[in-house]
Amino acid sequence: MVKTHTPKASELLFPMPRTVEDHEGFFRFHDGITIAVDSVFKNLLNTATTLLQIRLGGEDILVKQAEGFSSEGYSLSIGKTQVVIKASEETGAFRGLSTLRNLSYTSDHRIPCCFIEDSPSFSWRGFMIDCSRHYFSPTFLKKLIDIASLYHLNRFHWHLSDDQGWRIPLEGWPELEKVASKRTLLQYT
Repeated sequence: MVKTHTPKASELLFPMPRTVEDHEGFFRFHDGITIAVDSVFKNLLNTATTLLQIRLGGEDILVKQAEGFSSEGYSLSIGKTQVVIKASEETGAFRGLSTLRNLSYTSDHRIPCCFIEDSPSFSWRGFMIDCSRHYFSPTFLKKLIDIASLYHLNRFHWHLSDDQGWRIPLEGWPELEKVASKRTLLQYT
């Protein structure tokens, strides 16, 4: 009989949270998983049900408001039968859901039991896409932003133009794209 190693949360997560306590067992993520949230986090429901592909109406995943966390801080307690996320603000609750989602992807939906407490070391954690010279479809950009959220990146710098010109059509400003998209050669003396 071959024994397989069930990875611990501390082996799966990147970036590493401030605190991770690995526990025995796992929470099985399946089609029937439900979520309930405190009323202050009601705007998070549509996002949670879509991203995690879960439904409303139960307490398999419970998102609760708790004081004492920074705006992006949260705690995530994963037991064999229930997941509890605590945060002071909606951003923190979203970060907790992102960590849960990250664990579900990296553990083949057998999320290791653990306790996580996290808040960012830096308020600005971002990435940049340069569309001034390379076209990326809106679908691709949305996927990229979604993936960035899994790693708790919170700023998106979208480089749309550069010194060679402006390539985005703007209603009411047709000359901007026509003239500004051409570079004139400079003569240096």
